[in-house]
Amino acid sequence: MVAVREVDSPRGLFATEDGKLYVVSGPRVLRYDVDVATGTLTEETVIVDGGLEDPQGICVAGGEVYVADWGTRHQVLVFGMDGTLHRTIGTPGGPQIGPYDETRMGYPRGVAVDSRGMLWVAERHRAPKRISRWQADTGAFDRAWYGPPKYGGGGMIDPKDPTRFYYAQSGKDAVKRAYEFELDWTTGAYRVRRILLDDEHFAHGVPLPYRAPEYPRYRGGRQYMVNNNQEEPNGNRACAIWLYENERLWPAAVAGIVSVWPVIQDLGTWAAYDSDARRVFFVWSDLDRDGLPEQGEVQYHAQRHFQGTCFVEKDLSITTIWGDKVPAPEVLANGIPRYDLAAMTTIAPDEFGEDKDSYHLSDDSLFVSFLGPLAFFRHG
Repeated sequence: MVAVREVDSPRGLFATEDGKLYVVSGPRVLRYDVDVATGTLTEETVIVDGGLEDPQGICVAGGEVYVADWGTRHQVLVFGMDGTLHRTIGTPGGPQIGPYDETRMGYPRGVAVDSRGMLWVAERHRAPKRISRWQADTGAFDRAWYGPPKYGGGGMIDPKDPTRFYYAQSGKDAVKRAYEFELDWTTGAYRVRRILLDDEHFAHGVPLPYRAPEYPRYRGGRQYMVNNNQEEPNGNRACAIWLYENERLWPAAVAGIVSVWPVIQDLGTWAAYDSDARRVFFVWSDLDRDGLPEQGEVQYHAQRHFQGTCFVEKDLSITTIWGDKVPAPEVLANGIPRYDLAAMTTIAPDEFGEDKDSYHLSDDSLFVSFLGPLAFFRHG
């Protein structure tokens, strides 16, 4: 240890070859002279004392100080050694929803300038995860790298348009994220086209249960996205449906077991069907599009078994592991699918399959997905 100095709200650090140590301290940038041989550290010199909102990472190159700033801007600010702002890199605004602007950073954190004069920025955002590269002297955007992907990879190509690729963040937490990529099959190029879902910054109502969606579905001239996607070979205890509208996703409907979604369980009206929430199946349609489940929007059905899984088919009908099917819904003028749970029918015996397996209907056959390598064989 050479020396110790107390610093208010220390953030980023950067040491130069000439023995200078630059420190982000709250909204300021400080500099210290370090002499390792004598074990001395000078008192601070204030380099930047204004113009920063929530600074994070820092680097020094070509006699300039690069500071990653959050707050309302989410940009990299470049200062001279006298504290003068020389230029700002990136379009301000931070996290975004809908059409994706690759010149907007999301929580820039780590910054570095390489020997070719390129600025590298590690962004601490997850919608999407990326590292971006910029021309350090002009601030022009160069390119970005996205990832890494979730366990198992994931993603789904749109069956109607193979240039559209959907990818959802992993996990079953409340913060759901989903993106749309544009693929060029001739050149192999790709780009993020839209941020479809980011419940951390752009939530509408309550987050829907289980995973973010990757499966596209089409009905009534509209596009929907559903979360049939899994990271393991079994089904979901709740299936969520989002409406694709205005280049983003909106909550539309959920079907599944009452016990897996506290929002529905807290309504209490399911108890009239069974005393155990694990044995009551529900369907919710967001009729008023406020993103909030309400009493008049939820239907219930008493099951023969505990728990189970469900799957949203191509026509938005819903099948369950216990061999039941909820018919395809009526699509209302506002795009919300309205189901008739009273019309649920049994389409297959329930003697085979476990409560975490899932049924899936193809165009001509009934398939059962089991927890093993023999998944999706005809008739199980």
